[in-house]
Amino acid sequence: MNYIYGYEEEGCFVPIDGQQRLTTLWLLYLYLFSRKQQKNAFHVRMKFASREYAEDFCERLSEHLESLICKVDDKDALDEFIINQNWFIRSWISNASVKNMLRTIRVIHKKINKSNFSSIWNRLVESSVPSISFSFLQMNEENGLDDDIYIKMNGRGRKLSAFENLKSYMDEHISGLTFADEWKSKMDNAWTDMFWTNRNKQQEHPEEIDDEQLYCLYNLLILYHICRKELLNTLIEIKEKNPHLYADLASFLGKKEDTGTDEIISCIIERLQKAGNFPLIWFERLHLMSGDFYHFAFSNINKLAKWSKEFNCIKLYIGAPPAEATTGTYQLCMCEGSFNRTLPLLYVLLSYDEGATPLYDWMRILRNLILNTEIDSKNLPTIMQTIDTFSAQCKEKNIYAVLQSDEVAKATLKGFDKNQIEEEIMKASELEYYEQMNSLENGRFFSGCIGILFRLLPHEKHEGYDMLSQENATAYSSVLLELFEGGDKGVTMKYDDHKFLLRRALMSYPPYYFGKERNTYWSFNNGINEWREYIRKKDSEIGAFQSLLKELLIPAFKSEKDLFSLLSEYVERISQDYENNIRIKDDYSHRFHFIHHPGVWEYMSTQRCVWKDNNFDIELKTSNGNNSNRMELRTMSLYLDYKYNKDDISDRDGWDIGMWPKWKSCFYLNLNTCAENNRVIAIDVYFYDDEGYRNNEDCYAFDLFVRPTHPEGENEEEISLFAEEDYSLNIRLFSSLIPEQMGLFIQKEDGRLHSNRLYSRHSLKNVLRNLMTGIKTALEKNNDGN
Repeated sequence: MNYIYGYEEEGCFVPIDGQQRLTTLWLLYLYLFSRKQQKNAFHVRMKFASREYAEDFCERLSEHLESLICKVDDKDALDEFIINQNWFIRSWISNASVKNMLRTIRVIHKKINKSNFSSIWNRLVESSVPSISFSFLQMNEENGLDDDIYIKMNGRGRKLSAFENLKSYMDEHISGLTFADEWKSKMDNAWTDMFWTNRNKQQEHPEEIDDEQLYCLYNLLILYHICRKELLNTLIEIKEKNPHLYADLASFLGKKEDTGTDEIISCIIERLQKAGNFPLIWFERLHLMSGDFYHFAFSNINKLAKWSKEFNCIKLYIGAPPAEATTGTYQLCMCEGSFNRTLPLLYVLLSYDEGATPLYDWMRILRNLILNTEIDSKNLPTIMQTIDTFSAQCKEKNIYAVLQSDEVAKATLKGFDKNQIEEEIMKASELEYYEQMNSLENGRFFSGCIGILFRLLPHEKHEGYDMLSQENATAYSSVLLELFEGGDKGVTMKYDDHKFLLRRALMSYPPYYFGKERNTYWSFNNGINEWREYIRKKDSEIGAFQSLLKELLIPAFKSEKDLFSLLSEYVERISQDYENNIRIKDDYSHRFHFIHHPGVWEYMSTQRCVWKDNNFDIELKTSNGNNSNRMELRTMSLYLDYKYNKDDISDRDGWDIGMWPKWKSCFYLNLNTCAENNRVIAIDVYFYDDEGYRNNEDCYAFDLFVRPTHPEGENEEEISLFAEEDYSLNIRLFSSLIPEQMGLFIQKEDGRLHSNRLYSRHSLKNVLRNLMTGIKTALEKNNDGN
């Protein structure tokens, strides 16, 4: 029940805070002893200094409840029964305290019945370990406290905060420790100054630091218990010796009573992580704050106070969101901790031992390792042990000298990601490029992993590659930072907005693709994680990216040209020659469609496509799911031409355009007419042959038909009948409208008129232009004639 504040006076306990909890507790036990018919064994009296009605009611209730309860059934409303007794004074009903007590006694009677009374009696009365308890703080002058303290602390009109309760609990429990006086002094002075300096100034109450202090202590509790057996041993003992208490703990944590100890520990840690409700009684029962913990906390809060200012000044990226305006110290220990980032980084700061390694370099190297290693509650203890060992080595020798001892470093750091360890060892031997490496590492996108720089810049000369040098290291790191600023998309916004400049430029260099195959689909890197993987993985195909940098962007940077303007001009130059490029027989002609049309990339909202066994069979997807809408690449490109290109819009004058993004996708052209009872004339355009294959650039086909108004056939006979009717209508209408062009068609199974051959893109446009113009002109003449 947390803390009860008060003092003793003439043999009575006078509460300053906790009256409601004590009243509820008194009513519960009065009910239990009365129902047990042992009221004489219950000797606790309730007295109210300023609530006369409440005191009178409690006295009468205490006198009569034992006899009254024998007359009441479990289903009866006990409060109504009490009100109807001749000893109950009607004026009491208007008193708020009495009304609250009546409501409470009603609930107690409703919850306790014949089937559970014995169990409750045993747990609350007979048990040697009470199931209900609270922590008591004696507020008297002897302890340096009086009721004025409570009034000042609670003068805000709000309840005492969780930290204020915890602080009082800790003050009581450290009283026997050698550093107790120093703890209390620092908690109110030096440590408070540190919390105040690092508080979150954007929070609702920036003048308060309770949350910061609470989170800090809870984060230290997590670090303390995560690599020790104390909590596990306590839980095992409770489970064996006091199963009721273990069941209570499981219930409090929202778990079943047979939940295992490991899961219970995870729940406790999670509560601490979020600074959630964790009553002090459970701190006491679980021995969460042992003497050893207080030594651990005292030492480490002192370290935080010592290094906080310098750590905040080094401006090291530690994984916080780009818009985060709080200090590094706040991010590590004064808010919710995470196993994969802030908790191990906090331990790194606490483990720093002044010596041969500057704080910045210590934090930088461990930051790189932590942010690029998968860390959770299971392997965090191993990581912490690794940090301790590495810290001792880096006190005696500079951290880069330790890393240069290749095998020693690998053995010491083996808890971290193997590839990142190798990268840190390699970078330790390239300290002449320290400035460029540090600049590239220190942001969200690269987050300490910059192997790409040395992949792009080998020491020895390789065809198609620049060599590692000061000039090239500066140029490449600067261009990489320009392209990848660390937003959620991965790519800097202006290079990946509605124009998709970077993507289109990458498609212009061999092998004319980038990204990775994922779950049978090809991904052109959607979001920061996929771009990171593309850049970081040693086996990823980065030929297009490497060529773009070497041949275009790096020379531009060295010439002090604006990269964005240059890239825009480059893509536009290729795009302007789109029609000519498509006519060239080229197995890689797919690239020109990707380069010319930003709409292709916009359609692929998650940058996925189905890329089959050749470059002519590519279907664009709108999402990651198997049921995603799809548009074939070349059909989509032609659709975009007719949708947005001025000349093509002119060709379809009067014809509406749309797409069918399903299997064997197409785009359609519709013309609303007065013919055949205002039926719609349609042309479907698609990219595959009669067998459904796509294997060259000249694979366009189309259907001409009047859109049916009949329902779909329910059987083969009906389907065949509808197809014949549709074909008869199509032959009759179009023979009259465009007789000279009927040689272009053959009959299709569904009754449509189908192109009798495949077309190139250029030829198809000419045919469609003549068809649309001819049909529209003929209809207009027919209308004029009528």
